[in-house]
Amino acid sequence: MTVTLCGECQQTLPSFDRIIAPLRYEGLCRGLIRKAKFENQPHLLRPLVTFIIDHLIEHDIALPTAWCVVPTSQQSLSERGYCQTTLIADLLSKAPTLASMQRIVLKRRLEVSAQHTRSKAERHSLSHRLFYTEERVPEQVLLIDDVVTTGSTAEACAKALRLAGAKRVTVLALARTSE
Repeated sequence: MTVTLCGECQQTLPSFDRIIAPLRYEGLCRGLIRKAKFENQPHLLRPLVTFIIDHLIEHDIALPTAWCVVPTSQQSLSERGYCQTTLIADLLSKAPTLASMQRIVLKRRLEVSAQHTRSKAERHSLSHRLFYTEERVPEQVLLIDDVVTTGSTAEACAKALRLAGAKRVTVLALARTSE
């Protein structure tokens, strides 16, 4: 599996070390994630998480044992009734090969509009100051997200985790855009 950095990441290295997101955010995958997030059908995440687990096992990808999720905004949480990234982490933790994990709680300091409603420039203005943890984190942390589009959220979260002591941050997402 070849991993390449986009042009922006080649110019300025990101705070995360790698992104594991074997699915493209298009077609059926996009439809399942959107229905799970915006049409109250969280059970549709299960086949995507199963695919990710199979991918990790097939490619013998080792993950950090300390995990945290990209926190959902309070507005999304109240509208949705659940945090999709927490649901993804819970499903991942049921896999026998991934079961042992230390959960780290990453929090939002401020509420900002949902990323899917923002332009690329607005997403890139997202700051690590929006996220924090009260915990001292281990050197290696897995950050779980549903979709990586511009990488801005992953960048902001990874910076916050590094400020809390992480030396390496791996992002695991269900899918990524082709941008």
